[in-house]
Amino acid sequence: MKSHVILIDDNPVDNVLHEQMLRNFDENIEISIIDNSRLALKFLEQEFSKKSLEMKTTIFLDEIMPQMRGVEIMESLENMEMIKNNQVQVYFLTTDTSSALLEKTAIMPSVRRVIHKPLTTELIETISL
Repeated sequence: MKSHVILIDDNPVDNVLHEQMLRNFDENIEISIIDNSRLALKFLEQEFSKKSLEMKTTIFLDEIMPQMRGVEIMESLENMEMIKNNQVQVYFLTTDTSSALLEKTAIMPSVRRVIHKPLTTELIETISL
């Protein structure tokens, strides 16, 4: 099954770096980059309103963004079937490693891990994309 990675981050430098790492890992991965939290929420709502996803989906979600935090995006999506049924894996990307963030994400079923930015090749190799 082909993989779809959704990068949600307002930092263009991080997006370029993360996209290149992912492409080096697997050039066949489909990558969507969204640099605005509100647009990301709309995109995910539309994507997850389908009965099933066409590809395995992994989201790398920045926690600290203008307008909406990553946790707020996930809270808005938590009642969608794709999230409730654990069909999407989410990795938070952040420079904030506070215990408050870890506590909030620990109860979100699709959140696999909180990752301190930036992604690394070694870390990508541990993720099932």
